[in-house]
Amino acid sequence: MNTIDRQKPLLRIKLPHFRTAAKPRRWAHWLAAAWFAGALPALALETGILITKDTYLDSRAGSQESNYGLNNAVRVLVNSDSSVTRGLFGIPEELRAYGPGELLEAKVYFYVFQDNTKTRDIRLYPLTNSFVEGSGGRAELATGATWFTRDGTNHWATAGGDFDADHFVVGVKGPILDVNLNDRFFSWDITALLTNALTRANLLTHGAILIIDGEDRPPATSSDRAPFTSSESLDNPVEFRPRITVTPRGPVLSVVKSGPDAVRLDIAHALPSRLHRIERSFDPTSPTNWTEAATLLVSGTETNWTEAALGAGTNVFYRVVVEP
Repeated sequence: MNTIDRQKPLLRIKLPHFRTAAKPRRWAHWLAAAWFAGALPALALETGILITKDTYLDSRAGSQESNYGLNNAVRVLVNSDSSVTRGLFGIPEELRAYGPGELLEAKVYFYVFQDNTKTRDIRLYPLTNSFVEGSGGRAELATGATWFTRDGTNHWATAGGDFDADHFVVGVKGPILDVNLNDRFFSWDITALLTNALTRANLLTHGAILIIDGEDRPPATSSDRAPFTSSESLDNPVEFRPRITVTPRGPVLSVVKSGPDAVRLDIAHALPSRLHRIERSFDPTSPTNWTEAATLLVSGTETNWTEAALGAGTNVFYRVVVEP
C-alpha cells in the first residue's frame, strides 16, 4: 500500500528498492519507437533514498531539554497551550552526488498514521545550523538536539532551531489511504532548494526542519498535529519510513527520418563531458538484446547521431546509457 506509486505517471519507471549508499554508476534513458517515429520523452529512473537521521524538538515546559532521537515518531504540532513540536531530519549524504544540473526532481516523503493537521500546512525549511540526532535523555543527560540546544550542549541561536525563514516548501498532503485511520503521505518538492546555491548548501550541510503552519494560532482544545513515522519505526515496512526520491535529469531522445535510407537520433538535455552510449534493440522486453551502436563523448547539452535505415517496416528501439 503506497499512494506514491499510484500517483506516478505511467511512463515513469520506479526502481523497486531503496538505496542506502552510493549513486548508481549509470542510468539509461530509452524510447520505444519505429525508426520513422516522432519525438518521444525518455523514461525517468527514480531512486528512493532512506532518511536515517531524524528527531523532534518540544517547547513544552519539562520537555524543552529532552532529546527524542530514538523516538519512533517525528512529531510536528501546535497545542492548545501554545506549545509546539518541530521535526528535524538530515539530508542523506548520497544527495551530494547529484549536482544541481543533474536533478530533474527530488522529493521528501513522510508518512503519518493519523493526520490531524486539519486545515494547517506543514512547511519545510533548510536549517542554518547542524544538529545531532541523539539517543534520548533529559536535561544534562540529553545526548542530542533539544529545544534549546543543537547537540545537548551547544545552544541554537534561537530556541527551537535555526533555519532560513525566507526559503521554504509547503507540504502536499497525499490522498487518505484508509478512512478508518486517516493516514497518508506528506511530500515536499525540494528540487528548487537543491538547485539554489545557498539553500542547497544549508540542506546538505545542516538538514531541514518541519514546522506546522500557524504556530501563533493554537487550537482551542487538544492539538493540531502530524505524528510522522520516523526512521526508528522499524516495525513498519520500509516504504513507510522517511525517504527522498530522486529523479536524475537525463537525455531526451527523438528519432527523425533524415533521408530515404537513414535515420537520425537527436539527443537533448545531454550531460556534458559524459560518455553517452547509444544502444539498439528489436526486442526491448529482453534485457540482453541491446547492442551498442555508438558511443559519444558529449561536450554540450545537445547532439545527434545518424545510421542507415534498417529496412521498411522494421521496428527498432533505441536507448542511451550515460556513463559516469
